[in-house]
Amino acid sequence: MSLYHAWAQKELTLTYTSGKSYNPKALARINSFLRDYQTGQVHRIDPKLLDILWVIQQEMGCKGVYSVVSAFRSPQTNRKLQRTTSGVASHSLHMEGRAIDIKFSGVNLAQVRQCAMALQTGGVGYYPKSGFVHLDTGDYRTW
Repeated sequence: MSLYHAWAQKELTLTYTSGKSYNPKALARINSFLRDYQTGQVHRIDPKLLDILWVIQQEMGCKGVYSVVSAFRSPQTNRKLQRTTSGVASHSLHMEGRAIDIKFSGVNLAQVRQCAMALQTGGVGYYPKSGFVHLDTGDYRTW
């Protein structure tokens, strides 16, 4: 899987799992890569979120790069976003390492949304004006 963090302007490409076993070192690198870049705080990212990204990539037959708009958010960063941005949940799954906002290179956002909705796994939010799709490991729901 390849990730590009829009705010940090860094890329990470790695294999985080082999079969049904997660690679602890790779997960630690992902946790650090998807940290809150406002505070520097690192948090465990739910591996199921990575699995959703992987399945979407496979379903779309793409070998592109996920551009990360937002991943883990500390409570401080989430409160700041609530004051400045509409639609930020006070109990956001971003604060639990269970949500990510992404784009996927070479693929229309609507296609990413449709693919994620077809999986019926976790939340799928569509923000075409802001240019990203929200994915999370909560209950299946769409907006």
